[in-house]
Amino acid sequence: EQQETPVSKVVSLIALSVVLAAGAHREVLAILMRSFEVFPVGMGFHAERTSLALVNLASGAMAQGVRLGLPALAVSLILQTALALVARAAPQLQIFNVGFTVMVAGGMLAFMGSLDGVVMKLGESAHMIGPNVERILEMAR
Repeated sequence: EQQETPVSKVVSLIALSVVLAAGAHREVLAILMRSFEVFPVGMGFHAERTSLALVNLASGAMAQGVRLGLPALAVSLILQTALALVARAAPQLQIFNVGFTVMVAGGMLAFMGSLDGVVMKLGESAHMIGPNVERILEMAR
């Protein structure tokens, strides 16, 4: 059984809501239906032609994920550095108790502040996935 914190659950639900609001689920279903037109059931698949394109598609998706997560990472790095300086300056202060609250609040503020850009980039990425997958499917014929 996997443990999930309340903050990660909220972030997961917000991400799911963003995907549904952007209509990405319809794009995925349209691609799936188009794949049955391009590749009828029982037709062969040429993996050697498409392997490089699939690797490029996967690496692009990972790079996009890193780009979307950079604002939260930057805020986290700045807050960790500030908390380390405070802990060094005042060793008697219980920085762990204060730091947890500061990190959660800072992460949520960074997430909410970058939400417009994240939604815009996710929408752009969702619209680019369709043509890329269709190109890969055409190559595999």
